[in-house]
Amino acid sequence: MSDNIYADTVTVTVDGVTHRGCGGGTVTPGTLANSHWLIEAIDGEMVFESGYFLEFGAERLTGQAGCNRLSGSYGREGNRLNVDPGAATRRTCPEPGMGHERRVLAILGGPLTVSVPAEGEAMILTGSAGSLRLSQVIN
Repeated sequence: MSDNIYADTVTVTVDGVTHRGCGGGTVTPGTLANSHWLIEAIDGEMVFESGYFLEFGAERLTGQAGCNRLSGSYGREGNRLNVDPGAATRRTCPEPGMGHERRVLAILGGPLTVSVPAEGEAMILTGSAGSLRLSQVIN
């Protein structure tokens, strides 16, 4: 598999062995600069709370997932994203907010792979600590 992002993916299980592949046209997610994304799911679990988002500036990231706002820098090369969530406010709040926040910060704390599902205006960030599914807010 290459570092390209493809429009089509397939999973086939034969005799208990699972094979995964991708193909079709490549998908170019474009630049993240000046884009706004809602956090839709954390580790595959849908988020029903409002106000969970990530916003990418030219080189800075801001967001919220739970009680506190976060900000930091980011760098992207192809489908690799490195985030340095340098600062976060320190309020406490009831669950599930605090748990969501801890999980999002852990996910953003490591190198991430950016993938774009075939259905369009969504992006998945995957790292060793888990994944975030984001839906783009189009202005």
